[in-house]
Amino acid sequence: MLVVVTGQIASGKSTLARAVARDLERDGASVAVVDLDVIYEMFDPRGGPKVNQAKWTQSRQLAARIAATLLAEGVLVVVEGEFLTVDQRAAFTDALPSAIAPRFVTLRLPFEVALQRANAEASRGLSQDPTFLASHYMATAESIERTPSSDLTLDTSSFGVEEAARKVAGWLGPPR
Repeated sequence: MLVVVTGQIASGKSTLARAVARDLERDGASVAVVDLDVIYEMFDPRGGPKVNQAKWTQSRQLAARIAATLLAEGVLVVVEGEFLTVDQRAAFTDALPSAIAPRFVTLRLPFEVALQRANAEASRGLSQDPTFLASHYMATAESIERTPSSDLTLDTSSFGVEEAARKVAGWLGPPR
């Protein structure tokens, strides 16, 4: 099982991915979480703002290869990061073996709530800048509106992380 948790900045991707992994683990599965931001940082040791699109593409491709390796070892995988556009998803899915079909969970969140969440975390950096965050939300709005119907779509302003994790678990069904 390969689950991809995607959404805009501060929508709760990391938090939900870890909650889903914990739930799967409680059910007896071996689970790994792959964080796209961490992979990007492997390609960008200077640690500046994560704005290089070529490095994001490399990161998505490497995330797919890591996920495929873990799946081959019998580990369930939850990948979290931004996979909103057709190109972002293709960079990831095209690097997967054809037998692997990821299940996408897309998170939505109103901009105002995202800004509150970003400002509540000191480690957020650039995403705390209201101008940057607004620009990101405007740039990704169309992709969010065009989320494939096969995705599970959740508005994370409507409920807490545990309820969201239960919704994902119900949608996924029992671990394989």
